[in-house]
Amino acid sequence: MALRLAEITVFRDLAIAFRPFGLSPPEFAALKIIAENPALRMGELADLMMIRQPNLLAFISGLQKNGLIDRSRDSVDKRSFRLTLTAEGKVLLERADMAQTAYRERMAQHLGQDNLEQLTHLLMQLVSLRPLHPEFQP
Repeated sequence: MALRLAEITVFRDLAIAFRPFGLSPPEFAALKIIAENPALRMGELADLMMIRQPNLLAFISGLQKNGLIDRSRDSVDKRSFRLTLTAEGKVLLERADMAQTAYRERMAQHLGQDNLEQLTHLLMQLVSLRPLHPEFQP
């Protein structure tokens, strides 16, 4: 229960932090992942974000409509699409990333830097176990 309450708290705080940029936390995460993995396939993004492709398509379409990403057909697999940030997407991500950094700094002040690093390490260990439940399908 504590993990779920922490998730809700952080998600709400990040939603507030990203509001001035017109982004939700999942949209920010998608932009960040695409920036770190140029020409990423949509299926790969869905896997990394642990969401189903139909759900991903809804907000990817919004990011594309807002001029933040380009979606182009894969030159090898015509059924797949590759995602890249536009110049506008890069600028917005840079600004939103500053808001995330400021949020992380506030967390470090509240928890202490060592505790925040330990928490981050433990959470990444949980992430590496995915999926925990054998019936899980994003």
